[in-house]
Amino acid sequence: MVRRGKVTGAGPIDEVLTDEGLSACYERDVEVHRINGRWAAHAVRRS
Repeated sequence: MVRRGKVTGAGPIDEVLTDEGLSACYERDVEVHRINGRWAAHAVRRS
């Protein structure tokens, strides 16, 4: 993953595409799911 021209994550997809990794990259709370072999990420609203 790249944020502002800097690599923020690299490696096996299962280790890189995590809630924590994507949240840090996008500076937003994100949840990552794998459903039927496909990846999905959703922004999380915190109250």
